[in-house]
Amino acid sequence: MRYKKGFTLVEVMVAVVILAILSAIVSILLIRTLGAAKRAAAVAVVRNEGAYTMAVLSQSLKFAQSVSNCSSGTQIDMVSGFDNGQTSFRCTNSGGIGGIASVSAIMTSKLTSDKVNATSCSIVCPPGTTNEVDINFTLVPSGTSGSITDTASVNFDMQVFLRNVK
Repeated sequence: MRYKKGFTLVEVMVAVVILAILSAIVSILLIRTLGAAKRAAAVAVVRNEGAYTMAVLSQSLKFAQSVSNCSSGTQIDMVSGFDNGQTSFRCTNSGGIGGIASVSAIMTSKLTSDKVNATSCSIVCPPGTTNEVDINFTLVPSGTSGSITDTASVNFDMQVFLRNVK
């Protein structure tokens, strides 16, 4: 009797099905890992931008000599304690991209880059106070949609107490 070496059609089909199932599982895991990496990178950018913006706002306002126009909710004017210059901080929205900008006699500069979008923003002085400013804004990554925007949305909230207001 002669024995044939090799695999039967059924054995080959079982091997192909097993490989297909394994490759599908690996593909799903890879896609989820890449999505999580994208979300983590987006959150890192949003947190860095928000921390920078909060640092600039709080440092400038802490040492301001005076503040005005604080009731509008989207803008505050201040006289700098550093150089006695007039500066305004504004919540902006140009072309659907929201941000926070610093406007002075010399220049206008955005505190948030085009990598993030401010979906909500308020800069207010609570009624009855002369030395407190409440800052609140929410940043999301620009140019993304769906689950990355939902999970990378970060809210920033701070009360700044003015030290030099007379």
